[in-house]
Amino acid sequence: RNLEAAAGVSMTVGIQERLLMKGFYIKTGLSFNQNFHRYETALDGSLNNKYSSRQSIYSGYAYEQFALDVEFHHINAWSYLGTNRESFEHAEELSVMLAKHYSLALGHTNSGSVFRANATDSNVRLIDERSSLVYAKIGIRY
Repeated sequence: RNLEAAAGVSMTVGIQERLLMKGFYIKTGLSFNQNFHRYETALDGSLNNKYSSRQSIYSGYAYEQFALDVEFHHINAWSYLGTNRESFEHAEELSVMLAKHYSLALGHTNSGSVFRANATDSNVRLIDERSSLVYAKIGIRY
């Protein structure tokens, strides 16, 4: 895609746990990026994005060795030709600490275009048989 450079700024704001219920957190984020490409279009003919913005919200709850985390992102992208694309990403994860340095997590993620092909109907779904991904991971932390 001939990306030569990129620059961005981001900000995250959260509410301290002591102001909420113990073990609960919530935060939101906003980012803005500018890309610098050699060409307005990629080799495959798709449009390169000049600007993008991501609006995010994160939340979670931890109790003893268990934790539940959720996040949602809305992404805007503008090409060099001025076209706008909107997409979304979300993830949910349940994790458990098995020992001091080991954890196990099960999660789900989905992403896609905000709108269907007709450009008016919402495409945002919690679960989509075509794009959802279910995963498991083992964590080792020292």
